Amino acid sequence: ATSQLVKFHFPVVLVHGDKDDLIPIERAREVRDVISHAHLVEMKGVGHMPMMENPKQTAQALRHLK
Repeated sequence: ATSQLVKFHFPVVLVHGDKDDLIPIERAREVRDVISHAHLVEMKGVGHMPMMENPKQTAQALRHLK
């Protein structure tokens, strides 16, 4: 449940494609807003599997976890 996300006290990076047909980008934005320290990377032209569709940009996004 979204309400449980406020308990996260570790780095959070959300990587989400703006062409995702399964989970709308708006949902990722809602999650980002609930986890105040979360970083959302919105990948343009990418669908539900950013790690397969654009692995370089995905890897770059995850560097925020340092």
